[in-house]
Amino acid sequence: MKLIVAAALLRLVLADPIEDRFNDAANQIGEEKYAAAAAALEALAAEAPEHRLAPEALFTAAELREEHLADPAAALALYKKIQAAYPDSRPALAAARRAAAIDKQIGHDQEGLEAQRRFTEIREGFPGRPEAESIAMTEALLREFPGWVGAPSVALWLAEVDLRAGRFESAMRRYAAVAERYPDSEARFDALLGAGDAALRLGRTGEAEGFYRMLEPAGDPSRETLKREALGQLERARGRQRLAWFAGILALAGILALAGSLALATRSARLAAGALWPPPMEVVYLAPVAAVLSAAAFTGYAGLGPAVTCISLAGIATAWLSGAGLAARPGRRAVAPLVHALVAAIVVLGVTYLALLRFQLLDAVLETLRYGPER
Repeated sequence: MKLIVAAALLRLVLADPIEDRFNDAANQIGEEKYAAAAAALEALAAEAPEHRLAPEALFTAAELREEHLADPAAALALYKKIQAAYPDSRPALAAARRAAAIDKQIGHDQEGLEAQRRFTEIREGFPGRPEAESIAMTEALLREFPGWVGAPSVALWLAEVDLRAGRFESAMRRYAAVAERYPDSEARFDALLGAGDAALRLGRTGEAEGFYRMLEPAGDPSRETLKREALGQLERARGRQRLAWFAGILALAGILALAGSLALATRSARLAAGALWPPPMEVVYLAPVAAVLSAAAFTGYAGLGPAVTCISLAGIATAWLSGAGLAARPGRRAVAPLVHALVAAIVVLGVTYLALLRFQLLDAVLETLRYGPER
C-alpha cells in the first residue's frame, strides 16, 4: 500500500502541466479542432517560452495555420519566430524551409497572400466536395490572379489531380500549358516531366520523347538523374510496344489458325457455324470459373478486373474454337489436341501480355514475381 501511495506522490511531483497541455492540443488535432489546437499551442509557448516543448508547439501551430486554417501570414510569422527565438532547436531548420516556401508562394511583399489563402481553403476542402467543383474553383482563382507568383505550382496541382484520377489526356494538356505559360518558372521542369509521363501513359511515345527532350537540368544533379530515368523509361515503353505488336500478331494468328482448323474439318461455312453450338465441354466448364474470377478481380487491384475479364474472354473463345475443331474431326485425334493446346496457349499468353500492358499491370506483376506477393 505504501508503495502505491509513494508512486502516486512521485507522479504528482514529476507531473508536467505544459506537457499535459501539449498532449491535450494533440488530442484536439486528432478531433480536427484545428483552430482551438493552434490557439492552445501558441498560448502554451507564450506562457512557457523556455520549456523544451515551446518550439515544437509553435511549429505545430504554424503547420495548422498553414495547412488547415488557410492563414499563411500567421503561419509565416510563427515559422520566423521559431527561427529567431529558437535557432538551435530541432524544428528551426524545418521552419526555415517552410517559411521560404510560403515566401515563394505569396511573394516577398505578400502580394499573393489572398490567393494563397484561398487556394489553401480549396485544397483543405478538396476531400469533402465534388472534384469538379474544386477544379472549377482553382481555375477561377488562377484567372483572377494570373500574375500570382504561386500560380505555376497551383497549375501543376491541377494537372496532378487529373493524373491521379487517370485523366491522362487532360493531365498532359495541363502540364504542357504550365510549361508554355511559365517558361521561366522552376515549375517548367516538373511540368515537362509530368507531360511526358502522361503521354507515356497514353502510349504516345513520340510526344513523350518531345517533352523529355525539352527538360533542362541546368546543372542540377537530381534533375539530370530524373531526365536520364525518364528517357530510360521511354525506351522501355517502346520495347514493350514492339513486344505488344508481336504478341497481338501471334494471338490473332492463333485465333485464325483455330478457326481455319474448324473450317477445314467441316469443309463448309454452314457446318462450321453449326459445330460451334452447343458449346464444347471445355467451354461449359471454363465459362463459370472465368465469370467468378472476373467478378472477384473487380474487387482487387485497380485495373485487375478488366484485365482478367479480357484474358478470360480470350480463353473462352480459344477453348470454344479449339473444342469445336477437335470435335469436328473425330478420326484424327493423335496430334491435333497437342497442336490445338499449343496454339491456344500462344493466344492466351499474347492476350495476357496485351491486357497487362493496356491496364498498366505489367510492372506490378513483374515486381510481384521478383519480390513475392508480400511487396
